[in-house]
Amino acid sequence: MAAKAIFPKLRTWDYSSAQKVDFFIANSEFVKKRINRYYGRKAEVIYPPVSQKPVPSDVEQKDYFLLLGQLVPYKRPDLAVEAFSNTGRKLIVIGEGPELGRLKKQAGPSIRFMGWQDDNAVRRYLASCRALVFPGEEDFGIVPVEAQMMGRPVIAFGRGGALETVINRETGLFFDSQDEKSLVGALNEFEQIEHKFSPERIKLHSSQFDPNLFKNRFQKFVNTVMESRQ
Repeated sequence: MAAKAIFPKLRTWDYSSAQKVDFFIANSEFVKKRINRYYGRKAEVIYPPVSQKPVPSDVEQKDYFLLLGQLVPYKRPDLAVEAFSNTGRKLIVIGEGPELGRLKKQAGPSIRFMGWQDDNAVRRYLASCRALVFPGEEDFGIVPVEAQMMGRPVIAFGRGGALETVINRETGLFFDSQDEKSLVGALNEFEQIEHKFSPERIKLHSSQFDPNLFKNRFQKFVNTVMESRQ
């Protein structure tokens, strides 16, 4: 009852406040469209910076897929665990969160939970995996970019920011719906064309999210805005 009374007022306040903003910057086309839909305002897209880190020189590709990130419901880790458990494919899960206990009960013997790992360990797991699995819908999604910086392809749900950071069948693959059948279908397709993915091509694609490019784009936008105001 309280929510029904408060939410309309919050929405009115939110919309009114948004009209007082001079300029919007969105971190993806996905968010740009949302800003326009809810606020009726235009936005400039400037992709966030993702630090370029060298690929560890002594790692070798291994026979596992990787799920990386906070284990919360909207990221759909349960979908990945279900698909890999039922097919017997090897999946390493890095991350913690409220879903961890339930996922461990759900998981079959082909799933390994590594908990929290430091940045160096994460880089090594990313560089060694066959592909990153990204079953959630994000506004942008930093993890797929980090995987591509290691030269590894991404198998992602085809919604949200992933559509802007992954090139289908060049730097990864998309699946169409958040269900086991769709994800398994993408895994089957990936295994048929896995040899076609070029680590160098994937790393080159990820370079567009370099922090220096972000700084330049942001500075250019600010300069343009200031000039127009003058």
